[in-house]
Amino acid sequence: MRCVDTYEIERKPLTGGEFHRLNVEPVLNPCWTRRVQTAEMWCLVCTVGIIAAVLFTYSLFRHKLFALFMQHVTSQPDEKASGLKESFFQSLKDVVSSDPELKKAGHFRLLEVGVGTGTNFKFYPSNAKLSVIEPNSNFKDYFFKNKKKFPDIELENFFEGWGEDMKQVSSGSMDVVVCTHVMCSVPFKNTGRFLSEVKRVLAPNGRFYFFEHVGDKKGTRLRLIQNILQATLLFGFLTCGCIPNKSTEEDVKKAGFSSVDVTRFYLETDAAPTSLKGCILRIVASHINGVAVK
Repeated sequence: MRCVDTYEIERKPLTGGEFHRLNVEPVLNPCWTRRVQTAEMWCLVCTVGIIAAVLFTYSLFRHKLFALFMQHVTSQPDEKASGLKESFFQSLKDVVSSDPELKKAGHFRLLEVGVGTGTNFKFYPSNAKLSVIEPNSNFKDYFFKNKKKFPDIELENFFEGWGEDMKQVSSGSMDVVVCTHVMCSVPFKNTGRFLSEVKRVLAPNGRFYFFEHVGDKKGTRLRLIQNILQATLLFGFLTCGCIPNKSTEEDVKKAGFSSVDVTRFYLETDAAPTSLKGCILRIVASHINGVAVK
């Protein structure tokens, strides 16, 4: 059946009735309507199918791809972030171990949870005996490649595991526990357990250093964006569980440490806002750092 456009013609007399004006109005043929609707439906189905296929493929390799992305990001460190971290970790030089033998030798034990590619090596003093734990095994090669740049740092242990269950680490064995940009990826229901494990492995009067991005203040435009991203779950899926609007400061304060000192700030970036790195860093610009004492 051919689809042929039809027209309605209305003849109207002009003044005096001598001439007529033709009003020609096209009438859309139902056949064309069905074709347009069918084409739109197939476009929608194809678009959804392509998106679903991409997300499914990404889900199969997302931990590996995320490690690769973080290696790319951390291989070009942000000067502002590095400066803040360097100042923040200055007090590590004053740590005195609770272990008599280590204290006599002038050493102390430090555990970094969620070590990733090992971006914090340059902030650790040479007298630190380092242990690390990382749940994503895809970071391991990047970590050891970066470790070669810091031969003065003694690595005692590399554990594969989660901060919520650090069974490989003995209770009271660490003078310092460090996590940077890690607690954002701890599920809400596991945050209490994570902090309990941190306290368990710390020696008496041990220090917990944390440097984390958090949810912005309520009522701000940034917080609204973070809430929307969290509600869609897509941001967490793409970033292997990152929660952009997490209230980490309140979680640490409620964890039962003898003291908690927290500073809130915005971490600015020079990365272009149109780049993937710049976009993500602006979403997670609201930060805290602090030290909690067992």
